[in-house]
Amino acid sequence: MLVYLILFVMASVLYYSKSKNANFVFTAFVILTICVACFRDMIGGFDVYVYGQTYETPILQLSNLQIFEPGFVVFYGILQFISADRAFMFFVTSIIILGGHFYFFKKLSIWPYFSIFIFFCKFYLMSFVYLRQGIAMVLVLWAVSYLVKKKYLLTLLISILAFFFHKSVVIFIP
Repeated sequence: MLVYLILFVMASVLYYSKSKNANFVFTAFVILTICVACFRDMIGGFDVYVYGQTYETPILQLSNLQIFEPGFVVFYGILQFISADRAFMFFVTSIIILGGHFYFFKKLSIWPYFSIFIFFCKFYLMSFVYLRQGIAMVLVLWAVSYLVKKKYLLTLLISILAFFFHKSVVIFIP
């Protein structure tokens, strides 16, 4: 619980900060949130347990089950090629999900620290329960960055890639 209070204080400092140390606090905040998410192992709900248990299933069996979207199965396969330890998967996934969210919040938001504060307060723990949706959302944020630049083909391609991680991305189509 102490770690979450420290993270909340850091998020609050970022939100109210007008000093030059905001970038240092932001970097420390990102690193700490990623570490808390990746080292928590199976804490966070039944979905995290399923993702960890499924990750330790050999990829040939996993691809036959068809319980996940094909992009996520390929993602698991690539990670399993490097290491079959679920801690490694949680570490890489937390870097992708949280690092990606924070990067795009800082890049796209007119109030980046406010966006990060809201994300942390409302969605931090829940966002790491749903790994497929989290990765798909990072891809959607990436697509939005190209949409803002009016690069519609890249927006479409990245959106299709996000769909292969989680089908809920169809909400982004309009």
